[in-house]
Amino acid sequence: MPEGKVFIAADVGGTKTELGVFTVRNELPELVKKERFLNSQFHSLIEIIDRFITREDFRKAHIPFLTLGVAAPVEKGPIRLTNIDWTIDREELKSELNIGRVYAINDIVACAWGIPLLREEDLCTLNEGVRREGNMAVICAGTGLGESIVVYTGGRYIPVPSEGGHTDFAPQTPVEVGLLFFLQEKYGHVSYERVASGQGVKNIYDFLSHERVVPDRIKERLEKEDPPSVITEEAIKEYGDLACRETMEIFLTVLAREASNLALKGLARGGVYLGGGIVPRILSALKDGSFMDSFIRKGRFMEFLKEVPVHVILRPEVVLLGAANYGVSRQLNRELKI
Repeated sequence: MPEGKVFIAADVGGTKTELGVFTVRNELPELVKKERFLNSQFHSLIEIIDRFITREDFRKAHIPFLTLGVAAPVEKGPIRLTNIDWTIDREELKSELNIGRVYAINDIVACAWGIPLLREEDLCTLNEGVRREGNMAVICAGTGLGESIVVYTGGRYIPVPSEGGHTDFAPQTPVEVGLLFFLQEKYGHVSYERVASGQGVKNIYDFLSHERVVPDRIKERLEKEDPPSVITEEAIKEYGDLACRETMEIFLTVLAREASNLALKGLARGGVYLGGGIVPRILSALKDGSFMDSFIRKGRFMEFLKEVPVHVILRPEVVLLGAANYGVSRQLNRELKI
């Protein structure tokens, strides 16, 4: 692909879509400009991209390729998003928007493709562990819970798409058993995503507060603002709402256990990367030691998990960068290296 060529990448989530204009420098994507859109204000992805390219004056230009990191399983044919009632048709995007090629990968796979582009300041290390070459695990808590095992094959890495966030939630305490029963009444099947995600934060809070008096200031904020954000903000305040603080304790404990589940399933000696929109906002809670205590509590494999490096991804556009990196790599016919 020629140096300086401009293309577009997108991070398509359940709540928002982020679009970026990229160019290529030294065979790597370089972000020129980005913009975020709330999905609730649009009827489809094509409407968002059309708005974006019109603003960027690409309407008459030929865009060589577009790469999508999508919060959904990606197969041949139309892509149905998991947490919003949208369907993405790659052929329609090509024809309607004058785009040469459209690539699509799962958003957590895109996150893995973004890891090589991160700088030292883009990561917060919760556990140094022992640095080794080997498989890695990526787990992201946003609107939903995304997971990927990155397989190491001696010199190259292959991110494997997964829907592991939809596996059965396994409660470990009496309170969590009560939460399971509460959510079974609401959903029937209860997955880890129903607990360790943005929607999970609201679910836990609803369970803890359903027989309590909710303070008026919290009730008003929950009605007007994004509930997971409100609960998260209250939880990290020194004298924040008690139910919000308890919500965050359960959320982090369950997220830590599922992260270590993924590390064991993938033998992630190369490390675990935590991403998504929630964890960077609660670093103080992640760094107090309780997260890692829950992460390593796996009986006979405690010593193994103590040696697994654990990092928090702080750069919010990592999926966007990864989608761009994947697109450039497809153009250059190369594999992922970390």
